[in-house]
Amino acid sequence: MADQAMQQQQFGSGSVAQDPQTQQGGAQGGSLQAAGDAAARRMAGPQVVPNAGTLPNIDSDVKLTPPIIAAYGILQPYLPAGARMTSGLRTDDDQARVINNYFVQKGGPPTIVDVEQRRQWLIQKGMVIAAVGSSPHRTGLAFDLSGAPLDAIQAAVTQCHNEHPEFLFKDTILEHANSCLHVDLTG
Repeated sequence: MADQAMQQQQFGSGSVAQDPQTQQGGAQGGSLQAAGDAAARRMAGPQVVPNAGTLPNIDSDVKLTPPIIAAYGILQPYLPAGARMTSGLRTDDDQARVINNYFVQKGGPPTIVDVEQRRQWLIQKGMVIAAVGSSPHRTGLAFDLSGAPLDAIQAAVTQCHNEHPEFLFKDTILEHANSCLHVDLTG
């Protein structure tokens, strides 16, 4: 296919942090406490930081986390004119709302009411959209950029990655049908 709906480019190590509950070996003594603390943090979800307006070009309804703020602070000077962060942390309810909003915007048939069926309909129309409960946005380690040519945004992310090792990102997904570049950070 000449123009794919999704192009993915990976940078960095691509390593995935291990869950304390699935690591090899038994958790003993202090390890039990550490595993319990990690589990409690996962249940509570990522820390949401108010959008205080200190970083430019972030839509006002975007939920920010410390990793997103740190990465965007490094990346922002590289972004082309017009580029904006349009999405950050998303809860599962937020993800369902995004699916439902796109479904209505794209003229989905009113007979489809189930969120997953709506998502499948959107995928058939060329959209890239994660299922409720599986979006990387729910971790607080992903954000979307839009508002400028996507190839220029992708080039800015690549240049920033090459020049700043502290810009910790795992990969990007170029989402033409969604008109955005999705950026996954390492955790």
